[in-house]
Amino acid sequence: MGANKKGKTSSLRNYLPIILPFIALMMVPFGCAHRPQVKAPLIPKFTEAELGTIAVVSARFEPEFKCPYKPMTKGKAAAAGALGGFVGSILGGAMTGNPVGVAAGIALSPVFAAGMAIYGAIEGETTKTIRKTEETLNHYLAGLTAQEVTQERVLSLARDRSRCKLVVPDQRGPNVLDERTSYDSLNGKGIDTVLEISVRQFGLWREKNAIDPPLSFFLTVSVRLIRVKGDAVLSSRTFRYESKEKQKFTQWAKNDAQLFKEEVDRSFKSLAETIVAELFIN
Repeated sequence: MGANKKGKTSSLRNYLPIILPFIALMMVPFGCAHRPQVKAPLIPKFTEAELGTIAVVSARFEPEFKCPYKPMTKGKAAAAGALGGFVGSILGGAMTGNPVGVAAGIALSPVFAAGMAIYGAIEGETTKTIRKTEETLNHYLAGLTAQEVTQERVLSLARDRSRCKLVVPDQRGPNVLDERTSYDSLNGKGIDTVLEISVRQFGLWREKNAIDPPLSFFLTVSVRLIRVKGDAVLSSRTFRYESKEKQKFTQWAKNDAQLFKEEVDRSFKSLAETIVAELFIN
């Protein structure tokens, strides 16, 4: 039994010079992916009588677009691969615990460095392609009025699915993220409650480390229900949408960003439905 266990341990050590370069490649260039954090307290529902006439307002600031996990360029991916292969081979040899393994790890390090460099160069994207993708997405985002679109979607659905009286006042919402806007000026104008909608941020993010990772689209929207008299906050919550579809960065911009546009529209619709379902009694 002991001899069998020792044999298995030796076999594992023999494969370490092969395994570790790949581990090293994943550790060196990327870091960790973090799911965007969202506050999610429960929201109470209110009757039409409790809410009275509701003014639906949107924020004035531009929501942040985040895409920190773009693909590595071919040059950077090749360099990272070479480093990972070189270091991984040496570490793998050292972990065998014998002079032959150490010598083999050192001797094979240039081979693994070259192999992983080739792998990185193949998996990476060209600088030109990344730049063109950024330009395509930025062109679309420049004309996107996320705050107003979300306001319109929520307003339309709320009118269809509730009996609340909803209006759109001249006053707008926060100028900056998380600003505590006062709506006391609406007091005495037939408005009892304000539904404040703020698109916080949206973008593309990853779950797995990779040279060119698949990315999901996400959108976060905060809402506050505020009593006009005294600016009392009745409820507050941040909602998050995440796409089921995952695409590599450059794929989101194909065909004039068609997939990206469709996902943005889907996210507005989905969150509007969620907000109305959470806040109003049908």
